[in-house]
Amino acid sequence: MACAFIGGSGGALAIFSNLIFLSSPGTIQVETDAINQQLTVAPISTLSSAPIGMGIEGVLQLSPSMVSGVNAGTGFGGSDASGKTATLPNIGVSTMSLGVQGTLDKTARGGSYDVTAVITCI
Repeated sequence: MACAFIGGSGGALAIFSNLIFLSSPGTIQVETDAINQQLTVAPISTLSSAPIGMGIEGVLQLSPSMVSGVNAGTGFGGSDASGKTATLPNIGVSTMSLGVQGTLDKTARGGSYDVTAVITCI
């Protein structure tokens, strides 16, 4: 196994004018059976769904955090443009939360906006 995702929940965004704000973070539970597994959040430069013609300006700011479990408090390095990575030093179950914020490429239109994060663990 080495590293497995065993649960989680989606977060929520708030949008005002052309700004994307965090309303509530998404979470994911990760279980490791080896030390020093690498948990990585890839850069987010597109919306997974949005009204036609809407996009993101640049990349979203990523705010990952290990919030509970055996790896609580472990920090993430990297950048929004290249992705954020944490080395998980302990074996067991931990919960990561992820918030994002950024700017739309134009003033928001009515509709639903979704962001999908690609998270890997090796």
